[in-house]
Amino acid sequence: MDRVSTILPALLALSVAGCLEGDGRPLGSRCGSDDECTGSLICRYGRCRSACLLDRDCPEGQSCAAVAGSEEERVCTVGEDGDGCPAGLVLAVDGQCHEPCGPGEVGPCSGPRTCVAGACLEYDSTRAHIIEAPGGSGSEVLEAVVDGEGNLYVGGFAPEGARLDGVPIPGEGDLLLASFDRDGEPRWAQRVGAGWVTALAVGQDALVVGGVLAGTADLGDGAMSASGERDGFVASLTLDGEALWSMRFGDAAEQGVSAVDVGADGAVLLCATVEGSFGLGCEELPTIGGVSEVLVASLEPEDGTCRWSARFGGATEHQRCRMVTEDPVEGSLYIVGEYMTFTSSSPLVLGSISLTTAGNNVGFVAALSPQGEPTWAATFSSSE
Repeated sequence: MDRVSTILPALLALSVAGCLEGDGRPLGSRCGSDDECTGSLICRYGRCRSACLLDRDCPEGQSCAAVAGSEEERVCTVGEDGDGCPAGLVLAVDGQCHEPCGPGEVGPCSGPRTCVAGACLEYDSTRAHIIEAPGGSGSEVLEAVVDGEGNLYVGGFAPEGARLDGVPIPGEGDLLLASFDRDGEPRWAQRVGAGWVTALAVGQDALVVGGVLAGTADLGDGAMSASGERDGFVASLTLDGEALWSMRFGDAAEQGVSAVDVGADGAVLLCATVEGSFGLGCEELPTIGGVSEVLVASLEPEDGTCRWSARFGGATEHQRCRMVTEDPVEGSLYIVGEYMTFTSSSPLVLGSISLTTAGNNVGFVAALSPQGEPTWAATFSSSE
């Protein structure tokens, strides 16, 4: 399986168009949408954040500047005179000035141009695709994977009214899934509920999806609803985007899938960062006492039935999973993650393995047997 960690510019371009004004939550607070955040802050990965940190985060011709009266909130700006464009032109998602288009504006676009986010742009839709969101809200692709035929699958979030190349993306909610063929032609796209996709993997005839459920979602096999603000979910779809099965897990605390993979026998492998106490169908998995902990599981490919699950962590600490993969010969699993300690003497606990760490931010890699038992682990850290 080939994993794509970034979107190839020749296949996909995203518009993250501005931000919504709000009167709510401050920087760093948990959120579900931009309008829950105060001022110019935007909601990304479940937290209120600044729209930019450095000039390189902004489109060409714009700079990242602090909001008046705040050194924490920063936005992309082109100066004090509106959008900085001459009369009759508007600032587009490419950072340049173009003719306006869309409702209440001039249109349709003349010549070989397409109306994207209120501006007429020239682009080859067989080589680049733009996902635009209405009302200044944002769309973002967070994960991508390629199958053996060269088809690209992407996942992330796109709000109500989002469009792909000007065509409305069907469905409800923010959770986005889409596919393109090797020539860049869209195969299918859908929005399936509240949440976002954080992990994708492709098996022989199925697409495995993992992510965060922030409300109710329906991938096509029935609705599932979060028990708290954030639950984890995993699902299996056909390569044409039809649901085979889906499942959520969690309690009133926060959970989310960090990585998924497909085993040699088709098993769905997942690694999640979790809080609270719950089970996946094998057994109850009570909290070990960490602020967040690592959950690893193997599920049946046909219906998601739990084969085994395991939970690792250390008391009063943060553990996060980043990747899971399988040795196709031995069937062993490898997980990669990070361990954030409050004290340098706190151990990293993986089953019967307890590793003393140095420093407060520790990377780790661990090997698990085909039944989920840790066999060895190593850490990477600095005392500085």
